[in-house]
Amino acid sequence: MINQIECRNPEPRPRLRRLLGRAVVTAMAVLCAVAGLVATAPGTARADQAPSFVHWAAAGPSGATGTLSGASVTLAGPMGTAFYLHDDYPNFNWSAFTPQLPATGMVEIVGGAGHTFTLTFGAPVQNPVMMLGSLGSIMTFPSGTSLTRVSGDSGFQTNGRVVTGTTGPTDSNGTIRLNGTFTSITFTLVPNFTGGNGLDGVFLQVGGTR
Repeated sequence: MINQIECRNPEPRPRLRRLLGRAVVTAMAVLCAVAGLVATAPGTARADQAPSFVHWAAAGPSGATGTLSGASVTLAGPMGTAFYLHDDYPNFNWSAFTPQLPATGMVEIVGGAGHTFTLTFGAPVQNPVMMLGSLGSIMTFPSGTSLTRVSGDSGFQTNGRVVTGTTGPTDSNGTIRLNGTFTSITFTLVPNFTGGNGLDGVFLQVGGTR
């Protein structure tokens, strides 16, 4: 007759349990610290990271200038006459825009036949966002541009590198994000009415992370 032998793992002694617990806590702390470093390392901004927005300082018929997180921003292209240069524009503060901004800067760009715009950043900007108010035009970015519709009303649509706004019953409003790191952004803006003729004023604010 063979006696059955029951094998059990011995319970850790109190001191051993304490040591094991400390080891687990230390390992978790190290992992969290490494994760934090990865999440905040330069050049690795997440798409959901809250952007900063341009402080527009000057604007005129052919462009505008400002700063983003201390670096220069230049916008070249046909402009309108509505400029908010004191961070007090209130109309990006509703559900079509993400994030909603109670008060911020704004410059008016003008869509028209052959109208081209170039944004130039004094330092690389990651995942730039564009608030587009009263958009009744078609905005087209260069081939290869990756963009995302972040939010907007029902008339605000994107398809590949093209953003489309409608004019009825009201102009469209929304936010897009360009995916990647940019030192400049070029786009065309052509009215989505009267066969692309006429002019369309669009309210613009630009943000991003560095």
